[in-house]
Amino acid sequence: MSFFKKKNNIATGLEIGSSWLKIVQINISRGRKEVVNIIKKDIKHLSSEQISRLIKDVSREIKINSDSLVVSIPHYFVTTRTLELPSVNPSEIKEMLDLQIGKQTPYSSEDVISNYQIVDIGSIEGYSRVFLAIVHKDIVQRQLDILENAGLNSSQIGLSSEGLLGWAKNIYKEISDQNPHILIDIGYNNSDFEIVLYGKLVYSKSVSVGAVSFEKDEEAALNKLNKSINHFIYDYQNAVINQDIEKGVITGANLVVNSLVSQSLQEALGFGIEIKDQLDNISLGDSARRNINQDTSDSSLAGIFGLISKHKLDVNFLPHELVIEREVKERAKDIYIAGILLVLVPILISGIFLERIYNKNVYLEKLESKLSEIVSKTKVLDKKIKKIKLIEKESNIRSVSLNILFETYNTVSPEVYLVSLSYDGQNKVTMRGVSTTMAQAFNFADKLDKTDYFKKVETKYANARTTDKGEVVDFEIICLLDIVKKEKN
Repeated sequence: MSFFKKKNNIATGLEIGSSWLKIVQINISRGRKEVVNIIKKDIKHLSSEQISRLIKDVSREIKINSDSLVVSIPHYFVTTRTLELPSVNPSEIKEMLDLQIGKQTPYSSEDVISNYQIVDIGSIEGYSRVFLAIVHKDIVQRQLDILENAGLNSSQIGLSSEGLLGWAKNIYKEISDQNPHILIDIGYNNSDFEIVLYGKLVYSKSVSVGAVSFEKDEEAALNKLNKSINHFIYDYQNAVINQDIEKGVITGANLVVNSLVSQSLQEALGFGIEIKDQLDNISLGDSARRNINQDTSDSSLAGIFGLISKHKLDVNFLPHELVIEREVKERAKDIYIAGILLVLVPILISGIFLERIYNKNVYLEKLESKLSEIVSKTKVLDKKIKKIKLIEKESNIRSVSLNILFETYNTVSPEVYLVSLSYDGQNKVTMRGVSTTMAQAFNFADKLDKTDYFKKVETKYANARTTDKGEVVDFEIICLLDIVKKEKN
C-alpha cells in the first residue's frame, strides 16, 4: 500500500567510517539532482552511543527520512573477490558461492553477510565471472544499532566501491567501453582501487594510502600510490583476465587530487589517466556549497554520491533475517489497511444503494446480507493476522536464544565447561556444567548476575566429585532474563 506514503524528494547517503561520519543529501525532482547538504564529522574518539546522538542531532537539523536513506560501508571493512565459477546457471552459481564463503574468509558463513553480482556469463565457455563481497555481521549490526538509537533505519546498505562506479558513470562516459578502466578514489586513510569492464565492477581492493599519507610526506606517498597501482593491476591480470588497462580516473580528497600531475602519472603507469574533481558535474545547493572545501579537502564523498544516485543497489548487506522481519510487518500493515477497505467499501456501496430503496423490509435484508459478508471476510483476516503474530513471536524467540548464547559465551571462563543450556521460551534459563573448583562455579554465577541480560541468578547446587583426573565440581545455575533488556534486543 505504498500509494498512501507521501513521496520524499530528498535522498540521504550516510557513511560511518573509522574516522569520519559523512552525510550527503540530494534533492531529486523532475529528473534533476542537486546536492543540498554535505556534512562531515570527526568520530575518531567517539563511542557508538555518542555517534548515535550526533546523528540524531544532525537528523533534527536536516530532516533525514529513513525511507530514502542509503548506508555506505567503506571498502576497508569488506572482503571482495572475483571468482570464475564452472557454471552459467544462476541457481548453481549461488550454491557454489555459499561453499566459497568459508574459503575466502576466516569466518563461518553464519558470521558474515555476503552478496554478489554476476558480471560476465559465458565469455569463457561454461564459466561465469562473479564479483563477491563479504562483510562481518558485527560491522553491519553496529551500524544498524547506531542508526536505531538515532531513530533511523535503512533498507539499503551498500558497498562504497559500487558507489564509486555509480559516480564514474555520471561523469566519465567511456566507463562502458569494452576495454578495462581503473578507478582510484583517494580517501582519508585508505583508497579504493577498482577495475571496470563493460560498465561493471570486476575487481576491487582497498589500499592503505590516503590523504593523511600525503600530508606527512607527499613524495613518499606518491611513490607508494604508484607502486600500489602497479601491484593492483598485476594482481587483477593474474586473478581475472590478462588484458591491459586502457585508461584510468583518479578522484577523491582535494588536497591530494589537486597536487597530482596527470602527465607524470601517465609516465609512471604507462597508460592514460585523468584527474577528476569529486564534485565534477555535480550540482550544489547554497548550503552544500558553503562548507564544501572543508568537507572534501582530506576525504572523498564520491562513493556516497554514487550510491544515492542509484535506484537499486547491486550489492546490499541488509541482513536476511531483518529483510524477512520487515516484510512480515509490511504485510501486516497491508492486511490491516485491506481489512479497513473491505469494511468501508461495502458500507459505502450499501449507503449509495440504500438511498434508492423505499421499502424498509428490502433495506434491512440488504444490510444484513452485506454485514454477513463483512463478518466472514473479517474472520479470514483475523486468522491471517494471528498467523503473522505467531511468526513474529517465533522470530523473537530465536533472536532471544541467540542473545542468550552470545551473553553466556562472553561470560563463561576457560575453567568452566557447560554441559547443557536450556531456555523455557519465557524468561527462565538453566545452565549445567563442570568446573575444577567450587569457587569457579560461584564466580561464573556472579559474572552472570552482573550482566545486563540476566537477573536473579541462583546456584541450585554445586557438588564436588572425584574423577581419574582429580576433583571436579558439578553445578546447576538458574537465572531469569531481564525482560526490559530482552524486549529491547
